[in-house]
Amino acid sequence: MLKNFLKIAFRNLLRHKFFSLANIISFSIGLALLTLVSLYVFDEFSFDTFQTKSEQIYRVATVYHKDSTLLESALTPYPLAQSLQKKYPELIDNYFRLFNFQNSSILIKHKKKNFNEKNFFITDSAIFNAFDFDFISAPQNFNEINTAVISESIQKKYFGHSNPLGKELLID
Repeated sequence: MLKNFLKIAFRNLLRHKFFSLANIISFSIGLALLTLVSLYVFDEFSFDTFQTKSEQIYRVATVYHKDSTLLESALTPYPLAQSLQKKYPELIDNYFRLFNFQNSSILIKHKKKNFNEKNFFITDSAIFNAFDFDFISAPQNFNEINTAVISESIQKKYFGHSNPLGKELLID
């Protein structure tokens, strides 16, 4: 039965070549667009879903109009967070600054050795209230000045297998 249906369909495709080609092309374009839109939507909804507070995490951006160009940036003035929290206390219960050094590298000194590190960030301790982090060992108070959080790979690079708590890194 299926063999008969396929034979009839193939004969109709050959008999009506123009319409068959138009239908196949339209179906292919529609399927390709559906795939692209699905990939885009999936990508947009997949960020930070592993965080327990992912529904409450937002990024504030600034839009600049320079000449005829529209520029977007995540750089915002620091007092903006405080004023937004005062204006919308029911929406904002936590905020933090996150500053990275773009593509430049930072010189870090440890035991007379110099290291150039990329992906270096400066942030407030409130980041630990917004994101979920798993710590191997953690200081008692992240609010102390000159406190750093380092990844496991950086710990091994600078300190080997010893505990880095209380040890010194010089950021130049």
